[in-house]
Amino acid sequence: MTDITDTQQRSMRAVLRAKMNRQIADLQTRYLHEESRAKAQLALMRSSTTRELGDMPDMWPLVLSGLPATSNQYNEPSYAESAVYTAFGLYGIHQQSQRSPMHVPMRDDGLESRHRTGFGDAVRRLADPSNTEEFEQSTLRRFRALATAQTFEASRHHARGLIQQFRAHKIPLDYAQLTVDLYELQFAESAPGVRLRWGRQLHRTAPKTNPESCPNNPRKVIS
Repeated sequence: MTDITDTQQRSMRAVLRAKMNRQIADLQTRYLHEESRAKAQLALMRSSTTRELGDMPDMWPLVLSGLPATSNQYNEPSYAESAVYTAFGLYGIHQQSQRSPMHVPMRDDGLESRHRTGFGDAVRRLADPSNTEEFEQSTLRRFRALATAQTFEASRHHARGLIQQFRAHKIPLDYAQLTVDLYELQFAESAPGVRLRWGRQLHRTAPKTNPESCPNNPRKVIS
């Protein structure tokens, strides 16, 4: 991997967010309309979660399109390629057999109808963080394993376990933001900020709101 400046990193975050919002929104729309090609693409994504990008040529058009060219002197995927490849695989697991969108762009505009779909928000919806016994026994343990992972491969593994739980409870995510998170998680300088952002989403004190006003909210909102 080559060194990257702060300016390049900021630029890449914008590229990743735009790319994933565009591609996943398109795929999701087609999948929810039961298009056979979209179903095949999701199956391909799921199969990618246990294989490396270099071994999945059918994923290359999805992953590499729209990304800046990478120097051919590096045999490993770039940080951006790894983030996109991982996010696609997780989305393939998350959306499988779901009839509602699992990619929901994040919005918090101060109104009652909020889409809090960050990774920490999704973990929060799995269990009440004030319920120490339940939270410590399962969800928080998984989340802490992700937050303290020492390698990106370990992060992928623990994220996959949580995504499977999100799918079981029909809890959506903002996959464009998750891609940016996965990208930043690979830099020693920005990784702590990603984890802190997730922690704030998880432990925030939210104003009371009407659960019925929140789309795709299968469980009671925690205030």
